[in-house]
Amino acid sequence: MSKHLAIFLPSLEDGGAERAMLLFATQANIMGHTVDLVCINAKGSLAELVPTGINLVDLKVRHLILAFAPLRRYLNRSRPNVVFSTIIQANLALVVASRFLKNRPLIILRESISLLSDRNSSLARRLFYLLTPYFYPMADAIIAVSHGVAEELKKVAPRTDSKVHVLPTPSITPEMFVKAAIPLAPIRRTPEDFILGIGRLLPQKNFERLIRAYAIVRESLDVHLIILGEGPERPRLEALIAHYGLRDDVHLLGFVSNPFPYLKAAKVFALSSDFEGMPSVLVQAMALGTPVVATNCPHGPAELLENGKLGRLVPLDDDKAFAQALIRAYLDPPSGELMNSATNRYDAAIATEGYMGLIDRLVK
Repeated sequence: MSKHLAIFLPSLEDGGAERAMLLFATQANIMGHTVDLVCINAKGSLAELVPTGINLVDLKVRHLILAFAPLRRYLNRSRPNVVFSTIIQANLALVVASRFLKNRPLIILRESISLLSDRNSSLARRLFYLLTPYFYPMADAIIAVSHGVAEELKKVAPRTDSKVHVLPTPSITPEMFVKAAIPLAPIRRTPEDFILGIGRLLPQKNFERLIRAYAIVRESLDVHLIILGEGPERPRLEALIAHYGLRDDVHLLGFVSNPFPYLKAAKVFALSSDFEGMPSVLVQAMALGTPVVATNCPHGPAELLENGKLGRLVPLDDDKAFAQALIRAYLDPPSGELMNSATNRYDAAIATEGYMGLIDRLVK
């Protein structure tokens, strides 16, 4: 039966959670469901990727505290059957706004990151995580993107125990493979061989770690480094690149709407994060047959890579080990077929069926 779904996001700034929910929205719409994409503020580089058929609802407010009233008005007016949200500030806002509604929809939160790691990042986010044990249990269900995230969530908010469901994130689509086949735009002085990093330029992604490891790799391999993404860490990364004398070898290309040709062409994809949840870009790299190296951070990489069977895991804060893993992955890549088969459950159609199946279980 067709349902009216709403997906609530803070914005359309580029990020793994936002891209994942865009894929979910697209697939749910293909399956015949009505989908509203509701944003606190719909500005951001991903706005151009919202597909036709998705109803974009822009609450047009600058700050989370101002979103409660317009979000509540939207819920009263549009009356979706189910509302999904992701990213902690959106999750908390949705729970509060939906309290005591006469026609309250099902509320399903999605937790996509290591709670115990992220709670130390800023004063605002520390406050959000202090509220988690009180507000998350008010949801009807919570999707955890990995078993590690689920276990942390149950520790942080024990009353959510029976409501937490580990479900794969929609990450892979047939369109991804079509986009990956598009030729790369030429990059000045960049040879064919390159290592790739993708993500917003934030402290969490720790591209400084990748650049330091790459500086070691460059001593023995004629391979460049490309990083896709934009963010506030750019000046620090540019300074580090200059410090190592790597301006001709490291390319910060900013936001790229279609990263998949780079992901397919890369000799190695490197994930250097301090913490994650279950990084979709790692799933996508494996699906495209690209060798991967990842920090053994909480959470996701070890689970996805089967503790190093499908890709190389390196300890946090060991630049030499990271560099050695990059060199080994470059010289001796694992089986692309084996990596691809491990990502089947992240197919967007299969994963969306999992999300919709959760709804069916909740309404019984």
